[in-house]
Amino acid sequence: MIFDALKLALSSIWQYKARAALTILGIVIGISSVVMFMALGEGLRVAVNSEISSLGANLLAILPGQFDPSQGGGFSTNLISGDILKLDDVTDLQALSGVQDAAPMTIVGGVLRRNTTVAPQTMLLGSTPEFVSILTALTIDQGRMFTAAENTARDRVIVLGSGVATALFGDDTAVGQTVLIGKDSFTVVGVTKASNSTSVFGGSDYASMTFIPILTAGDITGGVKVMRILVTLEDGVDTERSVKTVKQTLLVRHTPEDFTVLTQDDLLGTVNKILNLLTSAVAAIASISLVVAGVGIMNIMLVSVTERTKEIGLRKAVGATTAAILWQFLIESIVLSVLGALIAVGLAWGAAQAAARLSPLTPVITSEAIALAVGVGVVVGLVFGIAPAYRAAKLDPIVALRHD
Repeated sequence: MIFDALKLALSSIWQYKARAALTILGIVIGISSVVMFMALGEGLRVAVNSEISSLGANLLAILPGQFDPSQGGGFSTNLISGDILKLDDVTDLQALSGVQDAAPMTIVGGVLRRNTTVAPQTMLLGSTPEFVSILTALTIDQGRMFTAAENTARDRVIVLGSGVATALFGDDTAVGQTVLIGKDSFTVVGVTKASNSTSVFGGSDYASMTFIPILTAGDITGGVKVMRILVTLEDGVDTERSVKTVKQTLLVRHTPEDFTVLTQDDLLGTVNKILNLLTSAVAAIASISLVVAGVGIMNIMLVSVTERTKEIGLRKAVGATTAAILWQFLIESIVLSVLGALIAVGLAWGAAQAAARLSPLTPVITSEAIALAVGVGVVVGLVFGIAPAYRAAKLDPIVALRHD
């Protein structure tokens, strides 16, 4: 019976192609929007995970303030404070067994320029020479990193990001040249290597990172502010045990506990929670269009029932059961919806390919997204097709045959 109903549904859809196309259009718009938003969310998750992983293995990040990364929220107002962590904390951490390197980090305000040429989107950081060895994605391409002696002496030396060097000097050699931060002159001692890939974060990628000694940064900003401490562990060291050791060491100076130690797993988990929430919220908003599309299917099917009243009456007169009529119209509704879902997946895939070529982000359409799209198509067709199918099934054959 269901197979016969499917043949009749396909025959009816083919007979009324224009009406079927308009009906399907609403489903296509709704489901393609949901699938595309899911693909963007998954693509962003993959890109962020890749960038966090590229920071280097066995990386720990120590942040001011207390919060639980497993909850994906509840961030402390001290998260951007530069008054909690100290340079002495870095010295203590460097002395720990199993720690390979530790480096402080602070953000320096000010405009970086060469004469009247301003470097746009520059992330100016103060740190120590160990910073480059901790972030494995950063390497020096020209010149060198500033030294510990230059940091101690508070020398005005600077290492430019590759993008910043290009913005200020073009194809000219930057090493040995002078740049300005406010009224302070700095000598360029090095330039980082350009990355082969484009960051999904635009201007805040490695090409925009520019470094000066942290003690020099303290001189020009009125005091050293340690906003983050990055730590790398030696190969083979147990991360959980090292986190406990790091906390015990910092608690000597920070009681009550006013800091948070994050591992790469914590960073990835927090990012994934946030992205899941964003993807779900946007997909839920896009799903509103599916309700509109479902109402459209129901209206079209009700019109179809009215137009085919004599056909229904004739089928019942020659022996078609109420169940057969019900299945005929219900399957027709489901087929329309599923066809729309399949077309929507194809359009979303095409949009994903275009987005991958035109932007740094590569949307990822997963098998789960495809299964969800088809499943939603079935559900929408079923839910919004019940009323028209029931109306058709309950028609009195005599009344139906008399219908004009």
